[in-house]
Parts: sequence; C-alpha cells; structure tokens
Amino acid sequence: MDVSVFLNLAPDHLERHKTMENYFRAKLKIADISNRDHSLIVSEKIREKILNFSSVRCKLLSFGRTTTSEAVLDENSSEIRTSKFIYDISRFYLPGTHNRENLAAAILASEAIGGKPESIQSQIPLFKGLSHRFQIAGEKQGISFINDSKSTNLHSMLAGMSTWKNLNQTCLILGGRPKQEDPKPLYDFLMRGIGSVFLIGEARSVWENGIREVVGDRLFSVENLNDAFDLFKKWNVISKTVHGNVLKRIRLPNGAEIGTIVFSPACASFDQYKNFEERGNHFLSLVEDFLNGDST
Repeated sequence: MDVSVFLNLAPDHLERHKTMENYFRAKLKIADISNRDHSLIVSEKIREKILNFSSVRCKLLSFGRTTTSEAVLDENSSEIRTSKFIYDISRFYLPGTHNRENLAAAILASEAIGGKPESIQSQIPLFKGLSHRFQIAGEKQGISFINDSKSTNLHSMLAGMSTWKNLNQTCLILGGRPKQEDPKPLYDFLMRGIGSVFLIGEARSVWENGIREVVGDRLFSVENLNDAFDLFKKWNVISKTVHGNVLKRIRLPNGAEIGTIVFSPACASFDQYKNFEERGNHFLSLVEDFLNGDST
C-alpha cells in the first residue's frame, strides 16, 4: 500500500509558487488522491482543506485532538490513541506539541503499511531526532548549544521554540534569507522575554528594526556566524551556583547571562550557504572550537 504524509502548510517557497493556493496544490502532488488504495496522513486542518477537492478518493487519515481523528492526541495524558492501540508516549524523547503531532503521523503511516502496534510502541523511546533539527551541538560546564539549522522559515522556528523554557537565559541566533512571512508572530514570541537575539545575514535589513523595537539592547546584529562566535569568545564567562551546582554562563554587555545558545535561523540559507546542512555543519564546527578553547 502506498502512503504519503502532509504534515502542515505555512508560507514558504512563494518566490516560486507565487500564492499559497499554488503551494498547497504543489505539496498535494505527493499523494495519489484519486487512488482508493492510497493512504494520505494529514493534520485535522489540512484534512478540511483537502476535502474541498472533489477528486479525493484516497484514504484520508488525520491526527489531532478531536475524537474524529484516526490518531487522537490527549493533552492531559501521555497517550496517542488509534483504532488499533493506545500508545504510551511518556518516554518519547523530543519535546513540544509539534513533535507529538509528527509522532502521531508516523504512527498512522506505520499502521497503514502493516506495522504491528507492539513493534511501533517499542521504537518510540528510541528515536532521538534528526541532525540539524534541535540537535544538541555541544555542552560544557552548563553552557549548551542547540543546532536547528533545518528551521528555514518562521513557522518551523516558532513550532520548535513554542515550549522552550528559561527564555531569559537563552540566546537565539536568527537570520539568513527571510521567506515571505508576516514577522508579527516572531515579535510576539520575542516579547515573552528572550535573553538575547543575534541577527545575521540578509534578514538584518528586513527584521532588525522590528526586533530592536521589541528587545532593545538585547539585539546584536552581525554579518555571520563567525562574527557571533567571535563576540561569544570576547565576552566574560562567569560561574554561577544553581541549586548547589557551579555552572558557567556567558555574560553579555547588556548584563544578560546566557546558558543556552539556540541556532534556529527561521530563514533560508542561500545568502551564505549551499543548503541548511552546510549551514548547520558550520555551526557545529564553531561550537566545537568554542567549547575546546579557553573560553570555558
């Protein structure tokens, strides 16, 4: 049986598709919607949009929070329910609502191709995520680095950061070539109290003024990742006692004390790199150099 998965729809690649409707139709080409033997896994919202097509004959299997979905996520418990099994996701490694939704889609796809629920359940605690998607890039004495280079638009970055804790101790590195997206959700997120923001690449000419209005002197605008890490190395690394443990923090000129640096660009990489993998690998090399140096 053929199976395809359509997880979400957000503004992207509009320089090529021109409109969201064209983009939606292009993404839908992954599915053979006229084939009754084809299964298409979708979110509840996408399901409603697809049903507007009169030619849909494939099996639509949705995931969401209503009982009409084939995979139901219960926000009040660590379970995903299907008609075949109640899956325990309490040991699922990846945080965030979007990751639980992705897991629900993967469960439906696995069931659709004949996977046994018990085998699917056994694999849930073993999956540790993908390279360049909220990947732990390195950690030393309490200073940690997260590589989310795969975040190539605002929707992806905000989904990943939506449940982030200790924002006031987090430095977010944004930038690259922005997509045609409304930046207001970005500004709203930053208003929650981000420790600091580094803005790189072409995004500086698009977002810098708006971000500065929100975060003030917590914004640092630099040309590229190399410049950002040069500043990290120049700034003071201090020791703090947290719950009895001595941890390191980077003290920024504005007084912010940073324990986590998250590289989640929310932009395409093409202003400075061939692709997000090259960008992410560059970040990983800079992290390795920083952690192996004298800075910490």
